[in-house]
Amino acid sequence: MELWLDTTDGKVIAEANELGILSGVTTNPSILSKEKSSPEITLKRLLDIQPGFVAAQVTTDDLPGMLRQAENLSKLCSNNRLIVKIPASQNGYRAMALLKKQGIPTLATTVFEAKQLILSSFAGATYLAPYVSHIDASIGNALNVLKEMQETVAAQKFSIKIMAAAIRSPEQFCECARIGIPAITIPVNVYKDMFSASSFVDVHLEKFKKEWQENKVTATSELFCY
Repeated sequence: MELWLDTTDGKVIAEANELGILSGVTTNPSILSKEKSSPEITLKRLLDIQPGFVAAQVTTDDLPGMLRQAENLSKLCSNNRLIVKIPASQNGYRAMALLKKQGIPTLATTVFEAKQLILSSFAGATYLAPYVSHIDASIGNALNVLKEMQETVAAQKFSIKIMAAAIRSPEQFCECARIGIPAITIPVNVYKDMFSASSFVDVHLEKFKKEWQENKVTATSELFCY
């Protein structure tokens, strides 16, 4: 399973990279618009601070504009580590297909329905990002929608990878992992929540520590000194 971070927070990205669990970083127009530096500088920084992929989204709906922006984005990196996010729309499918011919990898975004998966697969997208929380809020039963998509990928032997997006809690993350979603991107708050220990863990760790210290033999053991 691939873990991506939906952020430009260099500290968190570096931490996840150091742990060896990071596959890439996703951005969108909203995220980049909050940066003080230009999109070019921000995206180059994200490429430099970790060896995985970086996803950046086009900001126009017309086909010529999407192609031009995608080509510009692809030039930021010489080894195809920049993945262009394209809306899963009529013009978007056309753009994905044309970019595929140019060898530019794409990620189909703003995905809510299984038919978008099929059309994005036909168009040659590398990844597809269903918006989990937004599906729950609009259509409902996001997990069932993702299962249907996974079944379609397996049945048709599509090469596209589903990347669950708009994850709002560790529970949603774990649910996506449980049904076999191959890639998940999460925001910083969910990433941090993943590492927070529950009260049950803290209680048992404190019990181990207390009982260890109460025994002078174990408390003074040279094997466990530091």
